[in-house]
Amino acid sequence: MYLLMPAFNRISGKELVFDLSNYHIWKVIGITIVATLAASSIYPALLLSSFEPLKALKGKIAARVSDVVFRKVLVVVQFTFSVVLIAGTFIIGKQMEYIRSKQLGYDKENVMAFFMRDMQGHFDAAKEDLLKQPGITAVTRASDNIINIGSQTGDTYWDGKGKDETMMARPMAIDKILCLSLK
Repeated sequence: MYLLMPAFNRISGKELVFDLSNYHIWKVIGITIVATLAASSIYPALLLSSFEPLKALKGKIAARVSDVVFRKVLVVVQFTFSVVLIAGTFIIGKQMEYIRSKQLGYDKENVMAFFMRDMQGHFDAAKEDLLKQPGITAVTRASDNIINIGSQTGDTYWDGKGKDETMMARPMAIDKILCLSLK
């Protein structure tokens, strides 16, 4: 994981960190090792405990039906898990590709958003100061973060709306300048 983390971060667009000094990681690693060792040693232990060397020497060993069925079930379960994991990997890859290439309706490369607590009365002064900075072309305000809108409503109305028709909407108040630049 430590070696593959930079590749994962580049592919996913995230900045995850694999910190070996975190005791939670060591707890997960320890539990995984103990569970793997326990699971991988139970079947051979049961198989060897039922082994009768005298019958083996006389050539009278016959595989029991339950042993054969158990092995076949294990093979089928392992195959199923591998197919599901491979398919899941391709699906997640396509979803990540879609997320990275989806047009959001604005140029997100040059957008900066930050929270201004109790600044409604001082927004105009802050806007003027920001517009004096080189490279800033527009400043606007919104009632919520443009990337993560928290509120939603299903109580919407439009002309021609059917009685049983509903649509979830995420309302957000935005200054006029941003609405014009989104078009």
